[in-house]
Amino acid sequence: RMAGASPLMANLIAFAAATCVTLFSNSRFTFKGHQDGASGFVKGLITVLIGLALNQLIVLAITGYAALPYEVALIAVVIIVPFATFLLFKFWAFRT
Repeated sequence: RMAGASPLMANLIAFAAATCVTLFSNSRFTFKGHQDGASGFVKGLITVLIGLALNQLIVLAITGYAALPYEVALIAVVIIVPFATFLLFKFWAFRT
C-alpha cells in the first residue's frame, strides 16, 4: 500500500519473493531427501503456481468482489494458502 501498488500487484510481488524462500527451504530442509532433481523442482514450481493462483483468487474475491480491506484478504491468505501448498508439497511434489 505504501508504494501505491494495487492489492493484486503487491500480492504478486510478495508472493514471488516468498516463492524463492519456499522452494529452497522445502527442498533443502522440510522435505530433504525426498524427490530431488528436475522432477521435484518442476512439481515444486507447479505447487507454488497453484498457491499463487489461490492467493490471487482470495485477494481478488475479498478486495474486489466483497470490497473488504486488503488486511482481511491477508488474514485469509495466511491461513489458507500455506496449508494448501504444504499438503501439495507433502503428498505430491516431494512425495517419496
